[in-house]
Amino acid sequence: AIAIVRESLTLIRGLHDNHAFVFALGPLAAAAMLKGDEAWAARILGARDAATERTQATVVVRRSLDSLIGLGEREVRARLGPEQWARAYAAGRMMSIDALLKDIEGVVRME
Repeated sequence: AIAIVRESLTLIRGLHDNHAFVFALGPLAAAAMLKGDEAWAARILGARDAATERTQATVVVRRSLDSLIGLGEREVRARLGPEQWARAYAAGRMMSIDALLKDIEGVVRME
């Protein structure tokens, strides 16, 4: 699933579709959460929020998906604790798109 999201993000980037890019980061964060990599999930969420602010791309999602992502984010925050969450989230907010794609590629290679 992570490899598919990476491929999608690469294609979306080529299309310059900010809305689709921001939307795709939600499922990627969920995959990181399911994988048990809370720090990576926090970085992805930070990257998503920074991309949303930078591009003003808003995403309308179904309430059930929004609830699932919110629940996952709360769980990640709880598992990491305030300090680790803040560091990982801040690192994600500073990530470039290239760095994010490289990060994903590293995870795909490890699988």
